Amino acid sequence: MSVSLKAVQEAVYAASHRYTETYGIQRSGDWVALKLCEEAGEVVQSYIKATGRSRHGQIGTDQGRQAIADELADLIGMVVILATEAGLDADRDLIPAIEKKWHTSLRPTE
Repeated sequence: MSVSLKAVQEAVYAASHRYTETYGIQRSGDWVALKLCEEAGEVVQSYIKATGRSRHGQIGTDQGRQAIADELADLIGMVVILATEAGLDADRDLIPAIEKKWHTSLRPTE
């Protein structure tokens, strides 16, 4: 199954709005930026634990991989939300920027 980045962008942004409405959080540009930084920290924290470099010791390989994946999903979600807040469209803006920065093509071959 293939999911477009645009579909992810729309779904994550909608889910984020439901989250802030449910918990009475006021959305603002700095809230999105702060959440993105928080999630980046949680990715690093999970990685440190998974690789045995925290005071809590190493967590199991499968558990560690899942924790990192879960936190990366949160981080990617916040990146997409920040892009949306900045008026960026996944297909029009993000994919071309990724292709340019990473010197690759993400366009499907025919």
